Amino acid sequence: GSWTAQWLGFGEVFAGYFPTGLFPDRETRSRGCEMTPLPPWTLLAALLVAPPVYGLPFNAPWRALPRILVVSAIGYGITRFTGAAWGAAVGASAGAFAIAALANLQARYSGRPAVVTIAPGFLMLVPGSMGFLGGAAALGSDTPAALASAATMLLIAMSLVAKLLFAQALVSPRAPL
Repeated sequence: GSWTAQWLGFGEVFAGYFPTGLFPDRETRSRGCEMTPLPPWTLLAALLVAPPVYGLPFNAPWRALPRILVVSAIGYGITRFTGAAWGAAVGASAGAFAIAALANLQARYSGRPAVVTIAPGFLMLVPGSMGFLGGAAALGSDTPAALASAATMLLIAMSLVAKLLFAQALVSPRAPL
């Protein structure tokens, strides 16, 4: 909890000052810290690896890992394309509904608990990076950006929970979560 937050804050401050000392002049510093986009195949690789790995802390059985992969990939795809068209909150909401509805359908017909498939899929949708960016903005004395990031993160988190409940009511499994 708080220990992790302290280390994240320390790392953020350290990373902000480290390049300044390493590259003293502005031109060298901007060249040395330039970010390049990753190639498109890295998204596919991450999408194939991340959902099954997210299932392991929840003690998901090995036979459930393909279901976790398929449901999470569909939810992520819906989130990404819907979010590009209508914004992050709508995208996360649509992806959350898709993950929960597909997991509930899978649970209805397989007799396995839906939460085994829902939890790893939702981990891919949680807006943790927005909280980190909001903290960075707060440390940088950019209060309006910090508040906007926190409000967006809260809106997305609420939409995830709302769509989970909506999917549970619309497509309920035979057994509860």
